[in-house]
Amino acid sequence: MFSLAIVSTFYLFRDISAIRIVFPVFAVWLVTLVLIFYTTIRWSNEAVTLQATYTNLAAEVERRAHALDTIYKSQLENEKKIQQLKDEFLFIAAHELRSPVSAIKWGLTTLLEDREFNTHISTDLKEILKNIYIHNERLGDLVGRLLNTARIEQGVLSIKMEKVFLSQIIREAIDEVKHLTEEHNIKIFNNLENPPPVLADPTLVKEIVTNLLTNAVRYNVPNGAIIITERHTDASVMVHVNDTGQGIPRDHLTDIFQKFHKISQKRTLGKEKSVGLGRYITKELVTRMGGTIRATSELGKGSTFTFTLPRDVP
Repeated sequence: MFSLAIVSTFYLFRDISAIRIVFPVFAVWLVTLVLIFYTTIRWSNEAVTLQATYTNLAAEVERRAHALDTIYKSQLENEKKIQQLKDEFLFIAAHELRSPVSAIKWGLTTLLEDREFNTHISTDLKEILKNIYIHNERLGDLVGRLLNTARIEQGVLSIKMEKVFLSQIIREAIDEVKHLTEEHNIKIFNNLENPPPVLADPTLVKEIVTNLLTNAVRYNVPNGAIIITERHTDASVMVHVNDTGQGIPRDHLTDIFQKFHKISQKRTLGKEKSVGLGRYITKELVTRMGGTIRATSELGKGSTFTFTLPRDVP
């Protein structure tokens, strides 16, 4: 553009007759230059305005984002307080229920084991007392699960790690569920021989095995079976609890250890309903003792729950 102007001016002064040719070119150059300056100045003003608008918009977005963040944190804090109150209420309610449940159990046990008393009551009354005892045991189990859930949620679960012999613990757990296996004619095959000891809390390990056996009975079929096996490595011991039940749908396996997750009541033996805490507690107990747990299942063939615990290495 500038070179065109220089050339035009050169010819204008060299040959005045060339003005008819050069002047239009010069005029076009001049108009173009004016337009360029005008456009530059205009867009500079537009750019300044746009920059100011963008700055104000960014400040407004930041202000609203801060306000939303404050509201979110406030709501989150309120939810935490509500959850804490729920956990505290759950703990208090379960703790208060434990004493009367224990008293009822003690009283029923005393009556049922008293020979003189049994000679003076009818068979029907004895069956009623036995049914009360069974339902009180189930209530006690529920209270225990509620207490453990509250302790887990509040982070106050007491874990005492020591050398644990699984063979003894599993035999005790089998005795715990004996009334269930007899009621539904379920056979338990304990194929554990002498696995190496693990480093864990014996009370919690017994609860883990008892929960798994209880579910294996509940989700089994009449005259079914439960098979307990184990494998071990230099680092851990792996226990398998396999049942011959109806199996668990594949879409339930991913959430099966979530709190309050329940499987269809149609797949259970007996009339008692599950509240969906047993598997959640089991996973939490295993995990907090440094182990893992998983479930595999095939519809129509049964399920296998496998948990691992670290070995007690000297």
